[in-house]
Formats: sequence, structure tokens, C-alpha cells
Amino acid sequence: MSSPSHDPDRRFDARRRWESITGDLRDDPARVGRPRPVSAPDRGGAHHVLFRGIDDLCRTAVRLTGVDGAAIAVFESAGDARDLVFATDATATHLDDLQFTLGEGPCIDAFATQEPVIIGTLADDSATDRWPVFRAEVRAMDIGAVFVVPVSADDFTVGVLELYRRRAGDLTHDERQAAQVCARLAAVTIRHNVDEVAESADAVEEFIEDTHEHLGRDDVHVAAGMIAVQLGVSTGAALELLKGAAFRLGRPISLLSGEIVTRNRTFREIESEYRP
Repeated sequence: MSSPSHDPDRRFDARRRWESITGDLRDDPARVGRPRPVSAPDRGGAHHVLFRGIDDLCRTAVRLTGVDGAAIAVFESAGDARDLVFATDATATHLDDLQFTLGEGPCIDAFATQEPVIIGTLADDSATDRWPVFRAEVRAMDIGAVFVVPVSADDFTVGVLELYRRRAGDLTHDERQAAQVCARLAAVTIRHNVDEVAESADAVEEFIEDTHEHLGRDDVHVAAGMIAVQLGVSTGAALELLKGAAFRLGRPISLLSGEIVTRNRTFREIESEYRP
């Protein structure tokens, strides 16, 4: 008999459950619509029932790889929407937020190719020429190296583990192995949590409650919906407008979204800061 971790039917069920859960959330933003304070901590969705244990794995990855910070972001199966689950510090949050806003960078490539992206020297133009805007922005940050590993176990792939180091320099062989083990353990942990949610009525109820509070970019998707209504455009177009505003103003997209969701400002008022 196959062990659970190598049972193809179990892998398929977990993947199908993950796609169903993330699809439901994206299709029904009202389920994640209760606003959180704009000063919410960098832990993102780490205390969501699906992501229990992820915060500890991020801290372990930092310790074992000798980097300065880490984050884990999860993607929809299509890779066109993502949420920050946990970041160990503000720089890791900013690095992930930058890539979400720009739509380019090592974490997006790592998820798309399902291969690690190792950049030991960010100052090396040849290492970052695929992401010209990201390269220009990240040079203003105190980061020397970035390492991204897909969060994947067997056929269950949900996101990426993002690591950064202030000094330039590649990971050693042992540090790379440690990063890959932590990323795999993160996938196994999320898969276990997904299975628990799917199999327990109590866990489903807790999942719905937690979703209101803890997913990392809830406000972004809710704000995009509000902008779409205000401007009469699609939610996809509204999200691009929101990303553009965040980039032009040099502000985290989560903060701008929080202002819109809490109705402190409209998108038109935000636009007026950079448009005459």
C-alpha cells in the first residue's frame, strides 16, 4: 500500500481542494471583505487555519540558511493571483509587495517554472535583466541577494518561499538543501491543513471565520472590487489601476487598499496625488 504522501489520488484530492478553496475566495470577495487595520502586522495569513505552522517554518528557514528574512506567498493554480501568508520582517514584506505590484520578479518566475531562482548578487545586471522595473526598484532597498524556492510536494504546488540577504553571496550547498526542505515542509503542512478543512465541519466553519481576518491581501481584492464599481471597469482592470497607483506613489499596495476599503479615501482622491 502506498504511503499517504505518495498516493496519487490523495495528491489529486488535495490539489483539487486547494483550487476549489482559492477559487471560491477569488470569486466571492464578500467572504473576505471585513477590513483589517491598515497597520496590520507582517504576518499576513499565518494564523489562518490553512496556514498554521508556516510562520515557524519561515523562521526556521532564516536560521538554517543564514539569510536575513523570509516570506511565503501562495498562488492560485493559474498563478494570476497571490496572497502573502507570512513575512518575518518589513523588508521581506516589501520585497513580496513590490513583485505583486509590478507583476514581475524572481518569485513569479519561480512559481511559473517550478524551479528555484537563485540570485547571489542583485547588483549583477545579467542576473536581473528579465525584470527591468523590479531591478530598478530593488536597488533602492538594502538587499544584496534573493533566493526563491517553489513551495511544492509531489504534485501539490501552492506558492514560493522567498529569502533575502542584505549582503551579496550565494547560498552554500547545505543552505540550498535547507531552503528546499523548508519549502517542501511548507507544502506538506498546507496540504495537511487543506485536508483537515475539507474533512471536518468544525474546520470549515473555522476556515470561513479565519478568512475574514487573516489572508494577506484581502483588502487589495476588496478594494479592486470597489474601484471597479466606482469607475465602471472590470475587477482585473481595477486591480491594474490600483497597482499602478501604488507604484507611482511609492506606497505599499496594502496601505492604499486599506484606505479605500475603510472609505478613508476614494480611488479618485488617491489618483489626484499623481495626476494634475
